[in-house]
Amino acid sequence: WDHDLPGAQLSGIKQWRSWFLLPFAVLWCCYSEILSSGCLLLGVSIMASLASQYPVNSLVELTLSNDEKVQGCVFCTDEISNTVVLKKSLPHTTLASEVFMVHAPSINSFKIIQTVASDEEKIPLGNVNRKTLEQQEKRALRLAEDAMKHINQKASAEGQVVFDRLLKACNEVEWKGESILVLNQIQVDPPYGVDNCRLLKSDRLGENSLDRVKKIVGHST
Repeated sequence: WDHDLPGAQLSGIKQWRSWFLLPFAVLWCCYSEILSSGCLLLGVSIMASLASQYPVNSLVELTLSNDEKVQGCVFCTDEISNTVVLKKSLPHTTLASEVFMVHAPSINSFKIIQTVASDEEKIPLGNVNRKTLEQQEKRALRLAEDAMKHINQKASAEGQVVFDRLLKACNEVEWKGESILVLNQIQVDPPYGVDNCRLLKSDRLGENSLDRVKKIVGHST
């Protein structure tokens, strides 16, 4: 349809096309350059993954920065600490195996000897019981919630230490404001020293408990 337009309009349309397509051409050139250089962000993240470089249960040989060579089966990798853990069998000793923890930046080069190590080298995966794991998780959460209940944000660090010691020894311990109430009989007030322990109900049993509480507080401060 360009041939049916006057010369001035045709020239304007061609110029408009050039300006319109120019940014796309620049973007395509940049994208091609990135592809050719192999620096795509996705590629970098994949290359940086220790798990992809050192597959679990593969037999590898690492050459370290001091030219020392370490060979073993990859037990695991940890991205946070940037560590590769190797396991090496020791057949002629009383020890079952030797474990090496290698900081990844200290590895100059490596080679994978076997993608899957021998039965003697590789680490068998244990059976995982889902029900047991769920029970352990629930118990851990319950213990964490109970521990949080015993933390008094208003109390000093010394007071919290005294509280924890008393709780471990007496079990029946709770916060009453910034004071510690033990067995509903004894109160320990700030600054939580021996002289700050007082008996709420005067009786023979309470006096014995007070002496015990004072000993615990004395060892805590």
